[in-house]
Amino acid sequence: MQLRAASSRAPDARSTFLLKIFFGGHMSRAALVAHLERKRRWATSCLAEYREIEERIRDEESSYFGYVTLRWGIEQAEAWIRWADEILLELEQRS
Repeated sequence: MQLRAASSRAPDARSTFLLKIFFGGHMSRAALVAHLERKRRWATSCLAEYREIEERIRDEESSYFGYVTLRWGIEQAEAWIRWADEILLELEQRS
């Protein structure tokens, strides 16, 4: 199987979730916190699923490229969780 070289364009950064956060000052604090908590729960759920997959494929040579891709997902989920935790703490301190 041959794949063509990917474009060097930046990934699409548009996100309905981030748009809601950007306009967070125009919604109730409770609604903003609810959005952040939902995103955190989603990321936590993804991370748990990714960790289960990691246990199965980490040491399999035939799964190397799948594992490399999975590691990106793990990093992304962990970043969402860290970011949500930071913002939720900041919002709590601001109230």
